[in-house]
Amino acid sequence: MRRWNVSPVLLAVLACFTALSLGAPRASAEGFDLRWNSCASDGGAANENFACDTDAGTHLLVGSFQLDQPITGLVFVEVVLDFIVADHLTVSPWWEFFDCHAGALYADAAIYPSASNCSDWSGGSGVGGLIGWNHGGSIAPADTASHRRIVVAAAVDVPGVNLAANTDYFLFTVNIDNINTTDPGSCAGCTQPVCVVLNSMRFTTTAAQVTTLTSARVAGGNFATWQGGAGASCASVPVKRATWGAVKALYR
Repeated sequence: MRRWNVSPVLLAVLACFTALSLGAPRASAEGFDLRWNSCASDGGAANENFACDTDAGTHLLVGSFQLDQPITGLVFVEVVLDFIVADHLTVSPWWEFFDCHAGALYADAAIYPSASNCSDWSGGSGVGGLIGWNHGGSIAPADTASHRRIVVAAAVDVPGVNLAANTDYFLFTVNIDNINTTDPGSCAGCTQPVCVVLNSMRFTTTAAQVTTLTSARVAGGNFATWQGGAGASCASVPVKRATWGAVKALYR
C-alpha cells in the first residue's frame, strides 16, 4: 500500500496547491460515493459490522466520484469527511486514532486489487495520505464531543492527469486497522455505532482551476455507517476549510 511519508519537497507542492484550492470553486461535478471495501459501482457496502473479536484485519472506506465535465492537468485533491458517533456520546477510545488507537487510521492512494467498474484517477501514479483527524468544521454544540473531522489529500506529479466526464473514478481508501481491539490494555468502544459523511472533494489543476464536489452521486451515497449507525446523525456537517498553516502543523 502507498502510505504517504511526507517529504519537505512534497509539502512545498501541497502548500502551493492548497493555497490555490482556497480560491472560488468552479461549479461542476456529478457527485461522489463513500462505501466500505470497494467503490459503489463494485458493490461497496453502506454499512460495516464487526464483531470486535480480533486484532487482525483492516476495514476500508472507499471514496469514488464522477464528473459531468472533464478536468485537464489535475494534480491535487483534498477530501473532507466527518465522523459522528451515536446518541451524542463522546468518541470512544477505539476511535481515538491519535490516542489509544494510535496508528490504526491511515489513508492510501492505491486502488484495491479487485476493482473492475471504477478506474484509478491517477493511473497508478498518485500518492495520498491522512492530513487531519481533528475537531474542525461546524456542528451542533450537543454533538461536539461526538464529532471528528478526517482530511485526506492525494497528488500526482506535474503535468497532472486528465479525467473524463461520466466515468466512475476511485480516489482514496481510509483504512481502519483492528489493532488494540482484544489484546490486554485494548481500546474500548469498537461496538460504538458511527456514521462517516463524505462532505467535499476539491480538485486543483496546474492551471489553478478548482472544481469542488459537495454532493452525493445518488441520495445517501456519501454516508457510510459502522455497526449499523443507529443513533448517529448522518446529516452533513457544513464544510470549514483548514488553512495551509494548520496542515503544515501536523508534520512539525
